[in-house]
Amino acid sequence: MAKLNPGSVAAIVLAGIMVLVLGAGSYMISSRLNRDAERAGNSASAPNAPGRINEQPMKDRTTPRQTEPPLVETNVPPAGR
Repeated sequence: MAKLNPGSVAAIVLAGIMVLVLGAGSYMISSRLNRDAERAGNSASAPNAPGRINEQPMKDRTTPRQTEPPLVETNVPPAGR
């Protein structure tokens, strides 16, 4: 195995530290946002919390309106031509 020079080792260690710092920061920010959202009542982790805007189910539609007659597949040409 090839020996790593001190610059490569330092770069690898720095990259590892950056990954840990970014991961910890992301976790802290998301947990703080979730806590604030639960307090406000619109958290994704509290689906039926008061004040949450819930998705409303789509109303059942009756038959769709037809503005044009339905297409009929036929090989017969229109009459009168």
